[in-house]
Amino acid sequence: MADDDLVARLRRGLEAKDPSATAQAFVSIDPVTPLPLPLLAATSNLLSLHRHNTAAYSAFERGLALADGPAALVKAGLNFNALLYACCREPSMLPSARTAWRVLGEAGVAPELPPLEKYIGSLLESQSYDDAFG
Repeated sequence: MADDDLVARLRRGLEAKDPSATAQAFVSIDPVTPLPLPLLAATSNLLSLHRHNTAAYSAFERGLALADGPAALVKAGLNFNALLYACCREPSMLPSARTAWRVLGEAGVAPELPPLEKYIGSLLESQSYDDAFG
């Protein structure tokens, strides 16, 4: 299937708020295909909220590669807290959570909730994900 068709499927999945269709379309799109920042932010947000954690982080990474820094991705609509929460659901994704925290923090992007860095770091280390973001 051509990437244009897949991008159209991605948009339809987002419009329908269908995380499975969105995830399937997103992971099928060639990674070098440029996607607009708002589309990547919306993809990351929807997938983060519906436990498509790896794909949500991939959308974030693609946005970083295209953006003028992480602040541009947040300005395009990225939900920082949803991304962090998605990265904390699986122990294997804790490095992704730390990377998102560091990259966005260095850019001066504050989380929507006021977690303290040491507190959140210790909760992540102890795998207390719900306590960290609850």
